Amino acid sequence: MFKSDDTATSPGVLFQLDVQKTLASTSDTMTLRALTAGPDARLQVGDTLTSTSPLINVNDQVTVTAETTVPTAQETVENYRDEAIRSVQLEPQGGSPGDYRQWSDDVAAVRFVYPFATSGQCGQVDLYVEANQADSTDGKGTPTATTLTDVEAVVDFDPDTTRPNNERGRRPVNVSVNYIAVTPQDVVITVNNPVNIDTDTQATILTDLRTVINDVRPFVAGAESINNRNDVLSITLIITTIQNALTGGQSFSGVTVTVGGNPLTTSTQFFNGDIPFLQTLNF
Repeated sequence: MFKSDDTATSPGVLFQLDVQKTLASTSDTMTLRALTAGPDARLQVGDTLTSTSPLINVNDQVTVTAETTVPTAQETVENYRDEAIRSVQLEPQGGSPGDYRQWSDDVAAVRFVYPFATSGQCGQVDLYVEANQADSTDGKGTPTATTLTDVEAVVDFDPDTTRPNNERGRRPVNVSVNYIAVTPQDVVITVNNPVNIDTDTQATILTDLRTVINDVRPFVAGAESINNRNDVLSITLIITTIQNALTGGQSFSGVTVTVGGNPLTTSTQFFNGDIPFLQTLNF
């Protein structure tokens, strides 16, 4: 058993050697497995660990030289609920937009995918992949290269090994898929002339705006009901969300908003792989 040192990226995490290792020389390599799941146990090349039990005639400290498996965060209750709802609402259609969403749910790091026919091409699909924020490269939903590879694998072949191989194929043979990372568009909101808006209320507004903005996503016809369409971010939505958090004596005169660096005057609609992300909230 080894424990990551205090200077490591994730200090104090226990790692286990699953297969007995006989050192072939004075310097050798071995594979350790973290006993803590998810990104909280992630180490970087160069981090050190120390054996929890003395090793006779062996240096107790080891150094990370490679990461063989990228950890992913535990699936949230909200994500699990969304996947359960989609599994009930969407019927397999042999390659419909809803199928791509159901197939991609087999990758734990994925929050949503957005399948669209490739413009100007026949038999091509652009599949935009959004990762859970905890599993993304930037904390905004951009998937890692590993996540894109995992999505490609489950779109091609059902990972359920209990089924016979001739029933596990998914992607239609006449379709090629382009696996593309989403592009987060930073949203910066300034609340103008706030009056008596204390820090607790500011924290509530921040949480509420994050929830509302995270729900604004490109609409995929055939994968979701038109009644659930929510692909527009508007000044009205932002102001209403702020007002709902205020109590007596608290007020503001308006908001100034930019999306992707561009001023938002009334509203903007999100298409393909563009998704909004609340970067900054100023009072």
